[in-house]
Parts: sequence; C-alpha cells; structure tokens
Amino acid sequence: DEFTYIFYQIKKGAISQTFMQNWKAFIEDSGFSLVVSGQDTMKQFTQEFPNEFGMFKPERLTYLDDVSAKELIDEPVWDNANSRSRYTRDSIDKIISLTACSPFYIQIICNELVRFMNSKKKPVLTPRDVEDVVFSLCKGQNSLTEFDFENLLSAGDKQLDKIKPNEAFAIISEIAKLTKTLNFARREDISVYTTSKDNDIINDLLDRAVLEEDNLISKRYKIQVQLFKDWLNFNNN
Repeated sequence: DEFTYIFYQIKKGAISQTFMQNWKAFIEDSGFSLVVSGQDTMKQFTQEFPNEFGMFKPERLTYLDDVSAKELIDEPVWDNANSRSRYTRDSIDKIISLTACSPFYIQIICNELVRFMNSKKKPVLTPRDVEDVVFSLCKGQNSLTEFDFENLLSAGDKQLDKIKPNEAFAIISEIAKLTKTLNFARREDISVYTTSKDNDIINDLLDRAVLEEDNLISKRYKIQVQLFKDWLNFNNN
C-alpha cells in the first residue's frame, strides 16, 4: 500500500534507518520482484535513500492520456441496446477539460451525471447537462468540500509536506481568481506571501502537476483540474 508511510515513521524515529538497508538485502537475497507505490512524498523518500532504491525503476503515475480518459467516461455507461454512446462528443470533451484526465475527478463527475441521467430519464447527456452537474458539485447541499481536493493540496503526508496544504490553498485560490475569465495567471500578479515563498509554493505545485505553466509564455500558470478552479471561484468570493 502507501509505502511512503514508512518514510514518515523513519523520520519520526519510530523505525530505524537500518530498516531500509535490511529491506534491500531481503529483496535481493530472496530473489523476487515487487512494485512499490507511494504518494508524492515518495520523491523525498527515494532522494534520502538513493542506494536502497537504486534497484528500482521509477515510474510516475499521473493524469490519464486522452484516449484512456474517454474510455473511462464512455464505456461504463455505453448503450449496448442501441450501440451508441450516452454522451455527445462535446460533453465528453467538456469532462476532459474539467478534469485534466484525472481518473478521480472523472469518476466524481460521471457518478453525478449518472444520477442526473436517471432522475431526468435522459438517454443522452449534453454539455449543458455537464454544466448543470458541475454547478451542483460546486454549490449547494451536495457540493464538494475542500477535503475532496486534498490530493491537490497535499503531497500525501502532511507531516512530510514541504508546502503546507493551507499555503497551497492560498496560492491556488489566488490563481483561480486571476483565471476566472483568463486561461493563465501572470506570475507578477500572484502575490500572497513573500516573493520567495510564493515561488517555492508555485514550483512545488508545478512539480506535482497541480499547476500547469503556459508552454508559449513562461511564468504564466493555470490550475490543471478546472473543476477545482470552478469550485474555488464559487466558494471563495
């Protein structure tokens, strides 16, 4: 499971650092293969124990590619009786843009869309239906909470986070306001803490793929998951 929990126990002193040496020796001597999974703090773990992790090939798990994301949206509710999608093409594209192909947020939106489809007895979902569902996720009795975006605010273990979730939230909220009607926010317009601290937070969010930098003009940023941006602008006036 989340292997980075071991890292926190080592940092806290609850587990000796020799654990990693013994762990490596056990794996090498026993002659079996394994896959280790961790959160974003896994990078810190591997940097602190480069020798012990030297036998592993790192593979970053991030957003899905477009094709896989569209399959995740479309296939679970495919209309087999009529051999057709239950989404218009534009509505699938809208979900893609709202989620940045994050499987977690695709599942959240699609779950609500299925509820909406059943309640309205609609055979096919349109972009307007997606907009209505996103509004319900951003505002109202059944709206999402900050907890639903914790994976974007924290690297996975608050005790090991280089940037605290409240600091990340402040910067992301500022970028959400600045990009309410724009695609990207200019770095010079983002001002929450000191310049140095703001840069550290932005760089951490870029490294964890929470923010995306404009590939045409440097130092301009946007929030990858548009659903989070919409939620912030609905709830942080």
